[in-house]
Amino acid sequence: MKKVICILLITMLCICLLSGCNTKPTEEALVVYSFSGENEMFSISNGVIVLTPAQDIFYGGNFDGEIADIRAYSMTFYIQSGNDNIVLLSNSVTDMTGGTIAIAGETGKVSGDILKRAKADDLQNNLYFELKTTNLNGKENTYQLQLAVTDVTKAQDRNYQGGFHPKDEIPR
Repeated sequence: MKKVICILLITMLCICLLSGCNTKPTEEALVVYSFSGENEMFSISNGVIVLTPAQDIFYGGNFDGEIADIRAYSMTFYIQSGNDNIVLLSNSVTDMTGGTIAIAGETGKVSGDILKRAKADDLQNNLYFELKTTNLNGKENTYQLQLAVTDVTKAQDRNYQGGFHPKDEIPR
């Protein structure tokens, strides 16, 4: 009788220890967007937004265009949400030597909790790029471009089982 009880206890212990060996770990909700846009002056390409519960990653992509005689500029990516503009990434450059600046190239990147006030619908329908320039004569120009956003995660896996739906709040 003691042997039977001992064998049962050892069997129960083994079952408890091995019961989780063949299970998949819970997957984090991962959502990836790409964006781009163009007008007659310039284009933005290869932009990427990665959303996880832990952090957001925003890569503004590449700026391509020929705007000449620029001595200062600022680039801003933002989401229009109601009456608010939620700035995702902004940077500026000024030439202090009296020369000109070439704008083409990478626009920058940022990570953290940058999309905390936005909803996925706002992101997909209201992502904008703004370029403000100052030429050598001091004349200022402002250009705005609405960016087309594509949900890459949804396009790659139509049966995505993550914990995020595009109509939900952005995952945290």
